[in-house]
Amino acid sequence: MNPSNTIRSKIQRKLNWKMNDFFVGAGLRKFKNPEIPIQRILIYHGIDEVGNTIYNSRFLSQTVFDQQLQFFKKHFHLVSLDDFYKNNFHDKLPTIAITFDDGYANNFHRALPLLEKHKVPATFFITTIRDAGYDILWPDALDLSSVASDEPFELRDERLVKKGKKGYCSEKTGLPLKETCKNYGFD
Repeated sequence: MNPSNTIRSKIQRKLNWKMNDFFVGAGLRKFKNPEIPIQRILIYHGIDEVGNTIYNSRFLSQTVFDQQLQFFKKHFHLVSLDDFYKNNFHDKLPTIAITFDDGYANNFHRALPLLEKHKVPATFFITTIRDAGYDILWPDALDLSSVASDEPFELRDERLVKKGKKGYCSEKTGLPLKETCKNYGFD
């Protein structure tokens, strides 16, 4: 089988799932099998004041997060991660558990007050990166590097150049900086 067809097929499948989830959640499409409502774990990273993604593309504004919580309260069954894994799902509504990765301070200062306001359970995963001797998570360091300079640089045996919205990409493989780093491993 052609590898590009396999990749295209996986991407198409994921897009179809996401579009179906969106249309069902918005009430624009009914479940294909109403006997089996959708169950999803939503993973957030950071909530900032205005949704400034220039330094971290995984952040969302407080306003948008507040709107999402209001929408979820109206259209979904919201459960804790513990209840999700105990299969405490709703008979007819899609079930959502909300989690936050990386343990940013903004989770405490910006997300938690909104979760409490809407009485929505969430699970926070806190990184121990500082205990490992690092000051910053590597994806965050890479996000910052994309706005710090436009100059090409060398990483091991590869030259990386800035390519517009894609950020830095390897001239050799065409892969974005994050993918290039993942291929080298954690060290």
